[in-house]
Amino acid sequence: MLISRLAQPVTNLGHGVRAGIWTQGCTIGCPGCMARDTWPHRQETDTPPEVIAGWLLGIDIALDGVTISGGEPTEQDELPGLLAMLRVLAGQRDEQWDLLVYSGIEPSELAADHPYLAELTDAVVAGPYVRSEAGDLVLRGSANQQIVCHTPLGRARYAHVGAAGTADALGFTIDTGAVRLVGIPAPGTLTAFEEELSSAGVRLAHKSWPNDRRTP
Repeated sequence: MLISRLAQPVTNLGHGVRAGIWTQGCTIGCPGCMARDTWPHRQETDTPPEVIAGWLLGIDIALDGVTISGGEPTEQDELPGLLAMLRVLAGQRDEQWDLLVYSGIEPSELAADHPYLAELTDAVVAGPYVRSEAGDLVLRGSANQQIVCHTPLGRARYAHVGAAGTADALGFTIDTGAVRLVGIPAPGTLTAFEEELSSAGVRLAHKSWPNDRRTP
């Protein structure tokens, strides 16, 4: 399975304290995407499931769930197997995980083309990122995206999430000299972040996002 990165703890992409798995590879290419570095299907990022399992079992804090984003997770043939493995690992850790998947595919298409998601996930955030509908939203990048709940646990944790509310703060991880964002930025946030870095004398050699000021 092509994996861009693994991160924990994640507290702004789902309920509670979580582990985050980002897949590598996306052919949707939403304009304005903040994670363009995850678009290419780079074979050198192929990660055996036992590596992911070992990482999860080695996390020394309690987890409420796992969020899988990308990239486009459904472009990974191994996704059903990964989701099934996560259920087993939650039992081994004696924890009640919800499994939340982000997909840039419309809900109706997901139901038709990837029916296993209804069986193996608790909730899916579905739909492409639409820059003109972006806002300061909870768990979503743009207002067109929908949270589809599949289980009682998913409904308990996510059915109340609607159009109202303010997104959680962005998080950051540092990995081999790269600063990586965790979360969903509101319009203008990333440009403001760059400006703050610049005022402190820090220059980004590369970035995965385009300029995010609202433009006509």
